[in-house]
Amino acid sequence: MYGWRLKIGVIAPANNAVIEPELNRRLPEGVSLLATKLQGSTGEMAEGNIQAMEATTERAVRMLDVAEVGVMVYACMGTALVKGVAWSDTLRREMEQITRAPVTTAAQLTMAGLRRMKVRRVAIATPYPPMLQPLVAPYFEAHGFEVVSETHLGVSNVRQVGTFGPEAAYRLARSLDLSRADGVCILATDFRTLEAVEWLERDLGKPVVTTNQAILWGALRTAGLEDVIPECGRLMRERGGRPE
Repeated sequence: MYGWRLKIGVIAPANNAVIEPELNRRLPEGVSLLATKLQGSTGEMAEGNIQAMEATTERAVRMLDVAEVGVMVYACMGTALVKGVAWSDTLRREMEQITRAPVTTAAQLTMAGLRRMKVRRVAIATPYPPMLQPLVAPYFEAHGFEVVSETHLGVSNVRQVGTFGPEAAYRLARSLDLSRADGVCILATDFRTLEAVEWLERDLGKPVVTTNQAILWGALRTAGLEDVIPECGRLMRERGGRPE
């Protein structure tokens, strides 16, 4: 049986073609990933599209619950930015009314990963378009972080994000001003980052947390699995404790 140690359930926007192959390449023995997509998702972060995704969340949760996943992650960072700080907690409570599995979100795990790496002053790289980027710093600041540097790809539409490879994430992070930063954070679940993390940490001398890396770490640790994932950054070498 696949997933005899753990089945990770991921709920992602329909346009996201990155998170499944990226995480599947890094799963430890006995762990599988099952994903379902949010209908109505076109990749736009307009309010109407976000509402359409939210309307299909219950269906997605129920589908994964039937598969008896051991942990469930709502994997859309952009929605959390648009909806605000309280949204993740509200969504989590709603999902917990439907499923038996522990529930978390991409945003919550990204923040938890940074705290685990003892990062308070953070430099942030994102692939977001100009309309979404101004929401990033206030969101992090509301969670107690000091944003000391930002940069973004400035794509015209978030549907373009999945076309970029890890070299884009590497170059973007290298362009940050790290003079005051404790660490680096790279956002988005449809931005391919995992191959770049180890090289960035070696070259920058600082911890690097990416959204998909934090999802993998958080899902494993929430389920009580202590696997160390090689070539995936310091966070994936951390043992013990659950995301907070």
